[in-house]
Amino acid sequence: MTVTIGWISFLAGCSDSSNPDVELPSFSQAFIVCEGNYGSGNASLSILDSIETDTTFNNVFATVNGRNLGDHAHSMLVVGSVGFITVTNSDKVEMIDTHTFKSVETIGGISSPRNIITWSDKLLITSNADSSIVSLSFATRTPDFRVKLTHRPDEIVVLNNKAYISNSPNMNDSVITVLDLGTLQSDTIMLTKNPVSMAVDSAANRIYVACSGSGSTGYIGVIDGATNEIVGKIGEFNNIKPVKVVLKDSLLAYISSSNGPIQVWNLKQSAVTTTISGNYHTLVFGGHELFATDGLDFISNGELVWFSKDFKIRRKLKVGRSPGGITFN
Repeated sequence: MTVTIGWISFLAGCSDSSNPDVELPSFSQAFIVCEGNYGSGNASLSILDSIETDTTFNNVFATVNGRNLGDHAHSMLVVGSVGFITVTNSDKVEMIDTHTFKSVETIGGISSPRNIITWSDKLLITSNADSSIVSLSFATRTPDFRVKLTHRPDEIVVLNNKAYISNSPNMNDSVITVLDLGTLQSDTIMLTKNPVSMAVDSAANRIYVACSGSGSTGYIGVIDGATNEIVGKIGEFNNIKPVKVVLKDSLLAYISSSNGPIQVWNLKQSAVTTTISGNYHTLVFGGHELFATDGLDFISNGELVWFSKDFKIRRKLKVGRSPGGITFN
């Protein structure tokens, strides 16, 4: 099944589509949220179709809905056939059908929503401007609770019914807030400066935190989910300032500096086993393969870089301006 879009031309793969009747796939392997140029209102959504064509389709939201996505789209959550896109500078979350890419609902009332996850029957969203975490009913999108934080929040993960909330980049804060989702009581964990990105290993009861530091090298902090104690510091003396970390089995991949190369740390060997040169903005594991984005000049369109299991570049595909979050369907 496809959705046919008439009279509108948009980017497909690496070049402008000259076909006015481009067909969008009804299933996208991945969504790439593109921030756009800050303040310009030209955020966009790209999709990856690897089932039939191994290509990307760009500016999908605007093509289908006849309006721009908004200003500075940051992240996306997919649950079943529904997607939620946080549009930070437009103070909204766009809810879309992941098969037709049509807007189902626009959720307002959240200042600068940044990251979003599900927990139980709720949506948990970090509100950057309000320095808070907001809970909405997943079914009705009505407010459930809002908890004020001591820092401007960015990422959020859940382990053992506790939410771990990191800092916005370059705020020079040093804490992770730990929020008990049953009692809404909070505590803090102190690390080095700028703990931003987090990855959860539920089986090992561990949380890995990319701390970029400030004026000095950083590390990947390892938090014990049972005690909330720091039980390790990966790469502490390896001259890294990690800004993004993801986990797959025993492989911990991280961008080792802002718009920098990727390193892969093997937890079993306690060593870096792969270094990928380049200038990467974000990354994610899709199955056992790694996907990353390169913003290039962050003015024109960027790239989605698709790596094979042995971390060799498999494909480079054009996406929208300033590609950020990558979410798999």
